[in-house]
Amino acid sequence: MSKKVPFVTKEKAEEIKAQIPTPFHLYDEREIRARARALAAAFSWNPGFKEYFAVKATPNPAIVRILAEEGCGWISFFYLLPDYRGRGWGAQLLGHALWFCETHGRHAVRLHVAEENEHARAFYAHHGFYEVARTPGVRGTLIQLEKPVESRGRV
Repeated sequence: MSKKVPFVTKEKAEEIKAQIPTPFHLYDEREIRARARALAAAFSWNPGFKEYFAVKATPNPAIVRILAEEGCGWISFFYLLPDYRGRGWGAQLLGHALWFCETHGRHAVRLHVAEENEHARAFYAHHGFYEVARTPGVRGTLIQLEKPVESRGRV
């Protein structure tokens, strides 16, 4: 087994530290790509598998771009203020998001919604999303919803 060598030397890290106040984060693009590809390969037996990245966990545009190039997909937030609901804008935004995902090679869209958010759950159900899992969240249960995008993004 070969020894893993860091992508940056200690000297280079010290140089960066002197120029940029901490905390800062260094990302290894090669490793990110390798792990995304390894994950896709591990699930290659499942033709519908798609990895989704939680953008709010690491809202770094460079990482999002890298993962998109590796076939990962996401919707970070989808929210309308109450005064703007009921005007069809949510359906238009969702339709555009689905179209974007389809035209960029995604086969399905997944998202989380809080269990107690009945308004959002009804909206997504109306537009063809269905429940695939439940997970504990910080403030309560999160419901994972999914919708195939074979509908060409029409909602």
